[in-house]
Amino acid sequence: MSDTNSPTVESLSFSATEVSTSSADASITITANIKDDLSGLNDEITYSYIELTNPSETTSVYGYPTTRTSGTNIDGSFEFNITIPQYSENGL
Repeated sequence: MSDTNSPTVESLSFSATEVSTSSADASITITANIKDDLSGLNDEITYSYIELTNPSETTSVYGYPTTRTSGTNIDGSFEFNITIPQYSENGL
């Protein structure tokens, strides 16, 4: 049996929905529930990232997976840490 289906993001949750970058960088954690029907996410998760882009599309920040917080590589929750730079545009 070949694995032809890509992994799917089932849900996302954010450690904060608003942060202030007026005096310093701000950090958030995004937890993604990701499913893969056959092979799982053993090595593939290391090549994954989450990108947030500001409204004027001039700046992006990226979060890379740090750990699986629950579940398995077939159906698990993975954390992505993102640092938003000081003075970032509102809406990033």
